[in-house]
Amino acid sequence: MYKDQVDNNLIKPNLSVSFFDLLGFFFKIIFSEKSYIIFFIVINLFSFLVAFIFNMVSHDEKLQNQIFDFYSIIYSSILLFLIIVRSIIFFLVKKVDDKTTFLIISGQVSRSKFFLTQLLTFLILLIITIFLSYLYFNLLSLFFNHFTINNFIFRKTIVFLIYNLLIGISLILFNIFLLILIGSQGTIIITTVFLSLSFVANIPLKIITTKNDKLSLSFNNDSNPRTPIAVRVEDIYKAITLQNLIKNNKIKYNYLSNAINDFFTDYTNGYIISDNFSESINKRLEDFWNNKLKIIKENKDNEDNYINYSLQGIVEKNNTEMNKNSSKWLRKKVSINFKLKTTFMSYDEMVNVYNTMDDNYEYKNALKDFLDFYNYILTINEDIQKAYPEYFSTFINFLPNSENNLDVNYISNDEVTDSEGKPLKLNFSSSDLESIFKFNVSSPMSGDNLAVGPIDNENNDIYNFFYNELYFPTSYVANILENYFIKYTTDFFNSTQRSIIINNSYNEYVNVRNQANLFAYLNPFYGFWTTYTYYSGNSYSETWFSKDNKSYINLEDQQNVFLPYLTYDFKIVDGFIDYESINNYYDPKITVFVIFVSTIFLYVFAHRRFLKIDIS
Repeated sequence: MYKDQVDNNLIKPNLSVSFFDLLGFFFKIIFSEKSYIIFFIVINLFSFLVAFIFNMVSHDEKLQNQIFDFYSIIYSSILLFLIIVRSIIFFLVKKVDDKTTFLIISGQVSRSKFFLTQLLTFLILLIITIFLSYLYFNLLSLFFNHFTINNFIFRKTIVFLIYNLLIGISLILFNIFLLILIGSQGTIIITTVFLSLSFVANIPLKIITTKNDKLSLSFNNDSNPRTPIAVRVEDIYKAITLQNLIKNNKIKYNYLSNAINDFFTDYTNGYIISDNFSESINKRLEDFWNNKLKIIKENKDNEDNYINYSLQGIVEKNNTEMNKNSSKWLRKKVSINFKLKTTFMSYDEMVNVYNTMDDNYEYKNALKDFLDFYNYILTINEDIQKAYPEYFSTFINFLPNSENNLDVNYISNDEVTDSEGKPLKLNFSSSDLESIFKFNVSSPMSGDNLAVGPIDNENNDIYNFFYNELYFPTSYVANILENYFIKYTTDFFNSTQRSIIINNSYNEYVNVRNQANLFAYLNPFYGFWTTYTYYSGNSYSETWFSKDNKSYINLEDQQNVFLPYLTYDFKIVDGFIDYESINNYYDPKITVFVIFVSTIFLYVFAHRRFLKIDIS
């Protein structure tokens, strides 16, 4: 049927066939090919179905990211690959075999025009195919999001569009070269190998880089030169990567994260790390929570007097001081009194501070993030005191007793008096308060810790005291946040502020990184796919610490096992790991550029060869 069309419509004596006539003819025959139509329908149905499912789970961007990356692998490595190969074989093999190409060229169409018009046909088909997939995701996103542009979806899809255009054009040029040079059989074999490798070619890099995860690098310890500080390579990478995410606002609660991180990584007036964390409580309380977020208040009543807390109970276990006169205290009724100098504000008080805060105040957005995080934590924890009992006493700030006088914080014996007939009195400390809390609320006590139980077991006034008068959930939320960050800022400090020791472990690390870099240079799949993963990124609004761990953030939970991700080498400057080492990487765009330019030269070679081959 195509022969008649060529004879009647294109090959006329002394009449040159125009470029657009030839282009129209190519589109006419490709859309008359049933196998191509089937491929085209399948790829579009698949894209629409995935786009629909993708937007159905719009409440979970992390899941959306995982779905989209799997879709990209299948789309680029299988569907797009096959439709490109099928189209090229159709024109350059089937149409040559059935003499359609010969009839066209033997008329008034030059071989060069014929070859270039075919290339343009492939490119237009490629653009249509990819752009339709791009449209499905974005139009459905607009529909599901009430015509609001989602920046995450827009970023993923625009990178998908550009990436597939680049890889599609490269595949078209490369396959044309193969077909002209070695024919259809050799092309099918090579493309099948490439198709297979596209799924596994990046796995060796993961195996190589995993070798470094368990290695530890050593750093000089100024306070104890004989005992170097060891930090695992994996932890150093996480610390540096997390710093980069925070500073580029690629994390949930980004204003709050930046505020806490900047405070912990400000080394101008000393430093706060895990080793001195318990000694820096007052600094954190005053310099950050009070001076910056302004959520600390003096614990006074309406008459400007410090609030006195009191409770009664039975001593179930003596502390060290009581054990000096054990019989006078054990199982005796006691009264406890204490005052707190400062406390964290309640949620309503923080909201009021936020509403009255100047809009230009540097930490206003951080306070807003804190309020949101507060709601999140109290939503997932029905009883925050039982969930985090270790944080109860961190910020308990007692008003001190007068000198040589137990007039503020004390425990008095209601049953035994001293030689003057006054109730026995002992100092009452924050550690005593913590032990009573744990005894009544969270867990059994051990060691020489004070345990005071209720007078009436059926009506536990002490338990109620901790859930009413002495209940400060904001303090727990602040503790949770601090502990989220301190491990990573400590690793960052140890690995970038202390000089590195060049030893066997460091040399092994360098050797593994050299292997990884060589793989990156030589593996064409790494260049293309890393460019995609780097620019498409993750759902950063879902990048946050695990609620089931004291201090753990999974920076790889959105990564796909079949895709490579940008890796970098530690850059040593004057004996220290540079904190900007994250920029010390092989740029995968170089590979993309080299491949793209190489395929253009291969196409030019194929074009010149096509002008000379016998197609009769």
